[in-house]
Amino acid sequence: MTFAKQLITATAFSLVAGTASAALVQAGPTQIQTVERTATTWDRTFTFNLYNAADFGGRELQKVELTLEGLSFTTFEITPTSFVLSAEGEFGANIYSTVSVGGPTLDIDVSPKKEANAYNLVAGQTHSFGDLEGQDFDSAEVTEASQVANFAGNGTFTVDLDATARISLQVIGGNYRSEQASFASATYTVKYFIEEAANDPAQVPAPGSLALLGAGLLAFSARKKKAK
Repeated sequence: MTFAKQLITATAFSLVAGTASAALVQAGPTQIQTVERTATTWDRTFTFNLYNAADFGGRELQKVELTLEGLSFTTFEITPTSFVLSAEGEFGANIYSTVSVGGPTLDIDVSPKKEANAYNLVAGQTHSFGDLEGQDFDSAEVTEASQVANFAGNGTFTVDLDATARISLQVIGGNYRSEQASFASATYTVKYFIEEAANDPAQVPAPGSLALLGAGLLAFSARKKKAK
């Protein structure tokens, strides 16, 4: 077998073999639910659509991606009643999400927070730590068939979220008064993934394409022999 024929055979095989395991593509748009900036503590229940195979040619669900993004907003003021050497802390929120659709419960937690400190605070003078904004992000990927199946059907499933303020302050020195306010927002997203259709023209090389490739390689081989 000549070099050109060997190359044609190997190339054709690799192109066809490349379609043996179809890639995953997202099925439908990303589902998004958001809690706007709200004073903690709060709780919400989100409702999302299950994956309906009938909408995608009967193809089975292969993967689910769940994502939670949290933001926290805190203001904190401290007024020493006697001299304070230092005051430092962590300010933010804890946001928990729980989803259970007939299988193992999937939890995603985020803790958006910001650290701040101050030193040598004079008695009677109020010190503000300013706008303390933090963010955090976490996600879960579901690929086990028994769990993925729980997200398929004609109905909906729910996700429960709750948020609590997170303020931890350490003061060295005298006594003090403080005032604080804590807020948090959260965004939860759901994505479904299925196998790309096997008959997608972009993924399977047409016979005509292989013939043109072969003709080009044969012509290249002929010119190479003529040159010799």
